[in-house]
Amino acid sequence: MSGRGIGGFGSQTNMNVPEGFAQDAFTWKNMARLIVDGLANSWFTDLPLVGVSDSLSSAEKSEMKLIQELKPEFLGEDETLILENSYRSYSDFGEQIPIDESPLGQKLIRVLERLALSWSFREERVEVTPVSGFLLPSLKLEGSGQWLTYFGMPFDQVFKIFRDVSGKERILWSSDILAATRPFEHVTVMFARASDTGERFRIQNDAQAIKNGGLTLGQLGLRINLPVILKWLMYLAETPFPSNILSFSRPIAFGEKFPKESLPIPYFINKKNSRVAGAYEQHSQGFNGSAALMPNVIEAGWILENMSDDDLATCLTIASNGLTRMMTILEDGYINHNTSESSICWDVVLGSAVTLDSDCEFGKEALGLSTWIPVSRIGLKLNSTYRDAPDALRLNNFESLESISLNGAGPYVANC
Repeated sequence: MSGRGIGGFGSQTNMNVPEGFAQDAFTWKNMARLIVDGLANSWFTDLPLVGVSDSLSSAEKSEMKLIQELKPEFLGEDETLILENSYRSYSDFGEQIPIDESPLGQKLIRVLERLALSWSFREERVEVTPVSGFLLPSLKLEGSGQWLTYFGMPFDQVFKIFRDVSGKERILWSSDILAATRPFEHVTVMFARASDTGERFRIQNDAQAIKNGGLTLGQLGLRINLPVILKWLMYLAETPFPSNILSFSRPIAFGEKFPKESLPIPYFINKKNSRVAGAYEQHSQGFNGSAALMPNVIEAGWILENMSDDDLATCLTIASNGLTRMMTILEDGYINHNTSESSICWDVVLGSAVTLDSDCEFGKEALGLSTWIPVSRIGLKLNSTYRDAPDALRLNNFESLESISLNGAGPYVANC
């Protein structure tokens, strides 16, 4: 899908917002406004909302007291609501099938052509090492195209078809939006400093609770923060009025005549050891990119069921524009609020693993702990690691090697 190129590549810190929207409409700051949570709840009245803690299993809540102490902003007296069952896995949808052999897939292709959206089938990649592999002829299981964020950075939007045991088919329309720089779900220890004495102290998961399936400290951001943030992002992705302070519900975006039973369902998947790619350089023919298997990748998008061509065209327009908005908001948070000084610090809002050590300096010093990177920016991070590490090794610059190991991304960095 061909997005409209907006702005410079890589170094641009100010976005070019589409005509008709306020300059701050798709910013991290707008997303983090207190009012957005209530607006998002009003927006998704057609979908079940549950408290964050209610989305956890009994086993995951083994250390609920510790979780509440560490996440009071979401688990206080007025517990934050999230979209029920928004955290999914591919197995929920049945079997993935070739797009061109599916009646719903054929309809999707027809509507894409009608909308003049450019796309192609993805080739199948077989991984040999974390940074190398080879391509096989496409089985036509995925279609994809490239869009640009409002910062001018390219990212892929992808569609897949699944068929469940009853024969019902569904479209998953999505993007990989976040990639973790290293594994984090295993982390069971955090370090903090007392505000009065500055003394460093240790907090640790109860070993038996973890054996029973309790959430690790490393998983708290994934299971508590991200579902909330994704609700906010999905609201801002869909609403025609991202800067408004008035409550509306979803039919205002899709149209009053749009069948309510066909409204798309937001979802996200935490993919393990998944390959992502991103651009680090632009040239006359397009972009150069870097890629790697990353330990955790968040895929986010919408589930679309069978509907008329006109209704599907409406959904695809909203979803494709919506993913562009979401990726832009994440980019803004990463490049403009990735410091300890920000009141809406990137890592703190997302609950990244770097928040588990008070000695980490957000945006600068990760100490070998994981942080999230918008996938539209992952190519820049990977390329800098691949470029700088050999240079430091050749020059025996061990200080630089240590910094790259602790703060870089990709298969050659340290995992703590």
